[in-house]
Parts: sequence; structure tokens; C-alpha cells
Amino acid sequence: MDDIGKILKEARESKHLTLDDVSRETHILTRYLSAIEEGNYSIVPDRIYVIGIVRKYADFLGLDGSELVKNFIDSTNKSSKGPSRQSEKVSQHSAGINLRPLITIITSVVLIAAFAIFIYINPYKKLNLNLPPPTEPQKEQQQVENSPPEMPETKTPEPADKLVINLKFTGDCWIRARDANGNVLVEKKFTNGEEVTLEGTEITLRLGDPGNAIITLNGQELPPLGKPGMPVTKKFTLEDLNSQEQNP
Repeated sequence: MDDIGKILKEARESKHLTLDDVSRETHILTRYLSAIEEGNYSIVPDRIYVIGIVRKYADFLGLDGSELVKNFIDSTNKSSKGPSRQSEKVSQHSAGINLRPLITIITSVVLIAAFAIFIYINPYKKLNLNLPPPTEPQKEQQQVENSPPEMPETKTPEPADKLVINLKFTGDCWIRARDANGNVLVEKKFTNGEEVTLEGTEITLRLGDPGNAIITLNGQELPPLGKPGMPVTKKFTLEDLNSQEQNP
């Protein structure tokens, strides 16, 4: 077997390669390569692994890997006859004898651990059984937390004491406005960008082109009173306004 390591080492050195170079290319650990060259196969985990290393190492160096593997197998078979089998039987027998105290120790440790867990758990259960029941204040607190939030009270708006109508014009629009007594408050043709504000308890409004007037009643914008280009008359009263505010 030493001859195999010698052959591999001489082939490597003839190519001016280090063990690290071979390890980097073959992905075999450097210490395994060194052991193979020295004939020390005991540090390699398994005989099959040795065979694989020898074959791969030899092939990498350009040698006949199969031939070297055959020589390795023949040499190991010769050395393993007779005494090795006897020693294997002796080792198995001694291993069987040595396992008995180990099994006894492991069994004792398991039993002690189980007993310790049993002692540890039981006082904990007794302590839980002796705990007093929850007090009443805790129940009251839970009921308070689960109660729905109070809704804020809605305040009823105070009734308005007069109408305030503001008109902004986006185009030409003739208007006429009268109060509760029929008096004309305004009668005029307005143009784009102009505006007018009317006040009273009752206002009757006549628009020549409703589509060109934006009307706001007491701060709230109203939808168009009519179709563009179609004259319309609308009467606004304080009673109607207050009724709408109280019943939106």
C-alpha cells in the first residue's frame, strides 16, 4: 500500500504540483491526500472513500486510476485475512459488554428526570386550584369596557330670522325680486362676474336665464332653479327655510 502513495507522490512532484494545488482542482481535502501518499489510510473515514480518492487522484495526475485501485484492493484484502476477522469479533464482543453499563446509566437518568418533572408539575397544579375567584370590580370593569361608546348629541339649529339670498352670475341674466309686500327689491340685467345679495322674510325671485345664476340661500348653495334659457319664478319664505333646516 505504501507503493501506491509513493507512485502518486512522485507523479505529483514531477508535475511540480503541491498538495494544495491538487486539493483545489480535485476538491479532495489536503490531509486526505497527504495520508494517501504516506500510506496512512486510517484517518480516511471509509475504505470506499479511500478507493474513490485513489482513483480520482491518479486520474488527475494522468495515471491509470483503475490499476492503482485494483492494487489497493488486493493489498488490503491480503492484510485483512485471519487476525483482522478475529479482532473484529473480539471488538464486537467487548462492545456488547461495555454497552450494558451505559444502558443502565441512561435508564436511571431518564427515570430521575421523569420523577423531577412530576414533582415540579404537581405543586403548580395545586397552586392554580387554590387561586381565589375573580373579584366583582373586575367584572364591572369588563362590562364598562364592552359597553358601546356614547353617541354625541346632535344640536337642533336655531331658526333663522331672515332670508339671505346671494346671486353670482356667470353670464347675462335678467332678474326681478319682490318682498312679502310686493315691493320690487331689484330689477336689472346682470352680466358675467356680477353679484347681488337680497334679504327679507319672503322673497319672490324671477330669473330670465337660470343657467347663468349661482344661488346661495343662507350660506348653502342651491341647485339651478330651472333650465338654461328658460325663465323661472321661485318664491322663498322664512317658514320653508326653517322647516328644511329642522328636517334635512
